[in-house]
Amino acid sequence: MKYRTGLFEQAHVEAMADEYLRLLRAMVDEPDRHVADHLLRQPAQRERAVVRGTRPGREYPRMRSLSDLFEEHVDATPNAPAVRYGIPR
Repeated sequence: MKYRTGLFEQAHVEAMADEYLRLLRAMVDEPDRHVADHLLRQPAQRERAVVRGTRPGREYPRMRSLSDLFEEHVDATPNAPAVRYGIPR
């Protein structure tokens, strides 16, 4: 498997590949089922990613909107590029 080793750990890439293969198997087993109805992640993985977030222990200001958080970040880093494409960090 080829991937950018500087961006991803091997265990993470293997987990993503396993999830993808599981999804493909489920789609083959149930071809009449809509693609969106298949779970990409196992329940425990979904819990970790959706409910707890990808960074355990990190607080998220639930009473603030995404646009508020974005504006705060822009104010804190006014010279940072907003979008990068094809340019390594």
